[in-house]
Amino acid sequence: MSGSRVGWAIRHLNAQVPLGLALFVVIGLAIALAPPIWVLLFVVGGVAVLAVLVWPQLGVLLVVVAIPFGSLRQVRVGAMNVGVTEMLLALVLMAWLLRMLARREFTVKLPPLTALFSLFIFTLGCTSLGSTSFQHSVKELVKWGEVLALY
Repeated sequence: MSGSRVGWAIRHLNAQVPLGLALFVVIGLAIALAPPIWVLLFVVGGVAVLAVLVWPQLGVLLVVVAIPFGSLRQVRVGAMNVGVTEMLLALVLMAWLLRMLARREFTVKLPPLTALFSLFIFTLGCTSLGSTSFQHSVKELVKWGEVLALY
């Protein structure tokens, strides 16, 4: 390795050490000052996020488990409710895309019913143009898009 590369790596590492320490202090203060239930949710959520990023197929299993409990805690966004299921599905898709980028494999194997799902969602999109509630139409399109993504 040439000397200039080693020097750059040492300078780059030296710049990241204070930022990492500051991040650990902020996380430590947040854990110390937060209620215990929030700390538990933060730790379990962090472990789940890291596990799904390493093993995206685990995220699919978690989505299946989260579907019955998805309505327990939701955040209202316009006409839509965003819950654990939607966040897990977004995390799984992100992990899948990151894995494809890391491996430089940009091939997508489409399951047999993908064309029919896509045609159905396209038809829903066309019929939503004349609907009385555009927000509710978008909500249904997003739901069926989630089904297609999970499929």
